Amino acid sequence: MNLKSIILGAGLFAASASSSALNIALTNDDGWSTPGIQALYEALTDAGHTVILAGPLDGQSGSGTAFNIGGLEITRQAERQYSVALEGGTEGAEPATAGTIGLKLVEQWTGQAPDLLVSGINDGANLAAATYTSGTVGAALHAAGLVMGGESIPAIAISTDDRCAEDEGITVECLEVANFLVDYIDHLEQRPAYRNGKSGLVPEGKALNINFPPVEPKGVRIANQGKLPLLG
Repeated sequence: MNLKSIILGAGLFAASASSSALNIALTNDDGWSTPGIQALYEALTDAGHTVILAGPLDGQSGSGTAFNIGGLEITRQAERQYSVALEGGTEGAEPATAGTIGLKLVEQWTGQAPDLLVSGINDGANLAAATYTSGTVGAALHAAGLVMGGESIPAIAISTDDRCAEDEGITVECLEVANFLVDYIDHLEQRPAYRNGKSGLVPEGKALNINFPPVEPKGVRIANQGKLPLLG
């Protein structure tokens, strides 16, 4: 399992004008039009990054790292935003599939290998055993195992409880999560090893799983993967 860590908290990273704009593929498992992914698209784009959104046509939660083999329908829904569906256009593709399409679209759009894949913001935390079945985390894990332009793809999954509910639109609370990730990416870019070309944004072959709390965060913590009791 190449899931690096769970990050808890927010608001501890100050943005820096010296950060570089990145080429980012953005996906999720709730569907391309949901508030979480749209809040991320807005925040990352406003920060100057080039973002291509490619998400499932509809919700595909609980799909893990499942991947579609066969025909797909890719539909341009807005500027640099695409939905990915199975052939016939009535059911969404798996998140890992949509994320891979996003990576290829970034390469076609920019003429360069993507710098990062982001998956989320998921409506619901991905903790303990639930992490392994999450389509949000699965898309990041799949991307972390890919190589483009001779380099592995850094990948980050981000989830939250209550702040990005699908029936509430883009709320201030949802944008707070999105802006946290913008600041965290900036923090990763400021690391000396990255600035000196000795390390990627994320350690090679790894994916980060970020969970933003439903209450006001008190800080950031790297935690071990938790476990859940077997129910029933």
